[in-house]
This record gives sequence, C-alpha cells and structure tokens, in this order.
Amino acid sequence: MPGGSLVRLHILGHLDFADDIALLSQTLEGAQSLLDQVAEKCRAVGLHINVEKTKWMSNVRDPDETILLNDEEVEKVNEFIYLGQLVKWPSQPGRFNKEISRRICSGWNAFNKAKKLLISRRIPANLKRKYFNQCIFPAMLYGCETWCLTKTEETRLAVAQRKIERRMLNVRLLDQHPREWLRERTQLKDIVQAARERKWNYLRKLMLLPEDRWNRKLTEWTPDTQVCLFDCQRQFSS
Repeated sequence: MPGGSLVRLHILGHLDFADDIALLSQTLEGAQSLLDQVAEKCRAVGLHINVEKTKWMSNVRDPDETILLNDEEVEKVNEFIYLGQLVKWPSQPGRFNKEISRRICSGWNAFNKAKKLLISRRIPANLKRKYFNQCIFPAMLYGCETWCLTKTEETRLAVAQRKIERRMLNVRLLDQHPREWLRERTQLKDIVQAARERKWNYLRKLMLLPEDRWNRKLTEWTPDTQVCLFDCQRQFSS
C-alpha cells in the first residue's frame, strides 16, 4: 500500500490489529488515498467501513481539512482510544493525566466485580492479594510501558492503590493508618514502582531486538513535526 510516514528510512503506512486499523500519512492527500484504497479493498470482499467509528487526527491545525469516506465527512478529533489506550494530540504537559484517570477507573471496575469477596473479613488475605495482582494490577497498569508520568500522576496512582487497600482491609481514611501499615498487611507491590519496572523491563527487551523490528525503530524514532502518527481508526462490519 503506497503512502505512509517515513520512519528511520522505512515507510510505515498502517498499524493493524484484527479489525482495528490505523493509517499513517505525512499529507492529507496521502491519508485520503490510503482510506480510499482500504475502502475499495473492503467492498471487493463484501465488507464496509463504519463511518461513525472512523476518526482521524492531524498535527497540522487547519480548520478546512476534511477526509471523506463514501462521500461522508469523517470526524476529526484531538484524541481517541486505539487498542485500549488514549491517543492524543497536541501533546501537552500532563498529557497522561486523562489516561491515568481511565486506568484508575478500570482498576475500580475490576475491584467492583469481586467487591463482596474483597471486602469480606472471611476471605484470606492471600486470596485477595492474588485477585489484586491478577486482575486489578493489569487493569491499572495497561500500557504503562509507554507512560512518561509526572510526580502528580504517580501520586494519583499511589493514592488509588491505597484506597483499594483500605477497602480490602475494611479500614477508613479517618483511621489514619500510614501507607506502611497498609502495605504490611496487604503485602502488595507499590504500583508506581511496578510501573517503572515494567517500563524498564520492556526497554531492556527492546534493546535486545534486531534494529529492523518496528517496535524498536518507532521507540528510537524522532518524528518530523508534520507527521501524523494516527490518522484513521476504523471498525469493519460485514
């Protein structure tokens, strides 16, 4: 597929995962051409692209920019969810603040699914800890390998973890138990430290990969200011 963005002397035109596809282009015309080609290939096999679920973004501020799909205008956005993580432009200080809010919410959703067990005084602490490590931790740390957190965002994660720990121990904030007291009883790992370790472990594995692997090239890449990393997201339906 022609088009795409130049990444360390290689062209990257699309990111695909099942029916979630992101097209990349350095020009609006290129993005339109890529979308037209994908739509044509879909029609050839009896599929169509859902216009309402198709979004596009650009790092060039031009109110007259438009992209069409089957003669319908595609919505231009400043952010959208791709593969479970928030993609946002323009990038600003504290840009992960909204993503952290989503992750904290996901953690509480995982907690509420087993709330009766987690707050029960009859359930052993080791079982509560196992559920936390297997269900709540992954929900709160999804995608943390890409985070670049401020101290404020790290504090929000830590505070959220302590709130969950207090619920598991059936103690109140007014009881004024210090974090060390909570951690001694729950035996849970600190979420901020866990996020840092996951990021460094990913980086270590990344550096062991061949230089031609896309995930390594993208990590080491310094993009041009006119490159739009995620132009379009689409869902297919037959």
